[in-house]
Amino acid sequence: MVFSEYPEVIRRGGVDSTMKNVCFAKDKHKEILDPNETNMLPYILLPLCGPEEFEMEDMESMPEEIQLLGEDKKREYDPKLRSILLEAINLLCTTYYGREVLRAKNVYYVIREMHKVETDDTCIELSERAVQLIQGEESSNTKDEQPENDVDAFEEI
Repeated sequence: MVFSEYPEVIRRGGVDSTMKNVCFAKDKHKEILDPNETNMLPYILLPLCGPEEFEMEDMESMPEEIQLLGEDKKREYDPKLRSILLEAINLLCTTYYGREVLRAKNVYYVIREMHKVETDDTCIELSERAVQLIQGEESSNTKDEQPENDVDAFEEI
């Protein structure tokens, strides 16, 4: 059983918080999102998924772990845990690479379906922010990755 789907809320909260904290490391986004490495994206998305059915062409690009979940799939009921997972998605959006992977994996559709039934104001705000980042136009400024450490950037100058 995946711990982000574990029955005990304390354990799910610990796992979700750990996944979010790892997303703060921008230099690790490639490893976090690589299906051959850590592959955390499906475990961030799985608790946000409900019983919705997606168009086949949209679903084909999604991580395999969240495809064809079935009518009995329940979305995470705890709004605090949903907000932690949405914060993780927003953190992944802080790099161009992260936004590109989220676009390629059709994360927008998962967030859209969750947003349709969401009642928690914090989760609504976080999902709208993620959609703006994922669906937004990229300029030359947003495509350039910022230095990970301001001290390193200063030393280069």
